[in-house]
Amino acid sequence: VPVAAPAVAPGAVAPVRRRDSWRASADALAAAGDDLGAARVLALALRTDDAAAMPLVATLRRMPEALDPVDQALAGSVRAEAMRVRCEMRLLYRRDRAAVDACRAFAQLWPEHPGARVLSFAAGRVAEDELGDLEAAEAEYSRAILLAPLASMPSTDALLARARVRAARGVLDEAGADLRLYLHLEPVAARDPAVRALMARLGLEKEH
Repeated sequence: VPVAAPAVAPGAVAPVRRRDSWRASADALAAAGDDLGAARVLALALRTDDAAAMPLVATLRRMPEALDPVDQALAGSVRAEAMRVRCEMRLLYRRDRAAVDACRAFAQLWPEHPGARVLSFAAGRVAEDELGDLEAAEAEYSRAILLAPLASMPSTDALLARARVRAARGVLDEAGADLRLYLHLEPVAARDPAVRALMARLGLEKEH
């Protein structure tokens, strides 16, 4: 006599190991309208299989409210893709202190990852604009500068951002040094009103 499969409450998942298993489980849950369950399956899978990253991101875009359980599932992982996805999704949907912390941890552990510089810069913007934490913003912009693709060519967007933050913190000599280097690398930027205002604040307008 056929035995019916036991009913599973929405969002309840068991550990998934093999790629075929987690993919099939996530697809079945999504097809049944249980995106939360699918997200949890994919988050658990991402702890061991990088292939789960793209479907997890797609699921979170459909159901952003699944971020918290996904975040909890990924929090203990030190795999590059798991940390990257956690950082990106918190930046996208929360823009909070935990987002900055997640991105900092990712860039510290995986500085050679191609996404580390961009995510450090984005974390700096969150720290500056959302949290008003200029010290944390400066630290993330500094990391973005150090993680520039070419060590001899600092990231110009991060240089300008760090100059702005340092000026706001009253660290004017360091801010001026950043802005001078920025203008050396991007001389046309001296025409930008916001850059000119920063130049005037730092007493550099006569140099250009």
